[in-house]
Amino acid sequence: MKRILVVDDDVAVQRRCRELLEAEGFEVQCEASLGSTRRSLRTRPADVILLDLFLPDGCGFDLFRTSPELIDAIPILGMTAVYQGNANARILASRYPFKALLAKPIQRDDLVRALQTLLQSDYPARDPRRDPPALTSAPPPPAPPSAPLAASTRTGSFTAAARPATHFGRSGVFSSPLDALQATSPDDDAEAWDPTDALEPPPAPLPEPPPQDEPRPPSSRLGASLMER
Repeated sequence: MKRILVVDDDVAVQRRCRELLEAEGFEVQCEASLGSTRRSLRTRPADVILLDLFLPDGCGFDLFRTSPELIDAIPILGMTAVYQGNANARILASRYPFKALLAKPIQRDDLVRALQTLLQSDYPARDPRRDPPALTSAPPPPAPPSAPLAASTRTGSFTAAARPATHFGRSGVFSSPLDALQATSPDDDAEAWDPTDALEPPPAPLPEPPPQDEPRPPSSRLGASLMER
């Protein structure tokens, strides 16, 4: 398994690189300074180094000048959030033997592309166990729709059990006249029950008022007598 040494003092960058590289099948070790990097390389060399350009105890590219014997024949990829762009990359590549320069925040496609170009056939094969499992059968059919729910109270709550509808009025709780029909089975004689029997008879219509007589005009004789007076 290829071993990659990540040198960066930012814990978030270390975590990000570890997650991406381990998902690709690499062994990853992280260091946070030039001193710990030198000690790690003396103990066990790495196949690739991801090197930040600014570290607490110096610049990353100082490793080329101070410890060339430790990084001999080890390809190094630079990481930076400052020296970005093709012009800066060409300047750094002309002064220091970086194989590539990656801009922060590190993107998976850029990192994978740089490592594939660098390692070529030595790039680890994709582990199928890390891939999401494929569907081997059709998804189960959807569940059948449930039976309609009966309203239990006027407040809008529902219950799955079928029971007579109970209503709440101003005078208290009373049963619906249709409860008897809900309690019957299909084998019962539905015609033997009339839901209107449980209802109160409608009030009798009010009698029409008798017609009123129209006022009669005064007679001519009564009018004449009134004029004489």
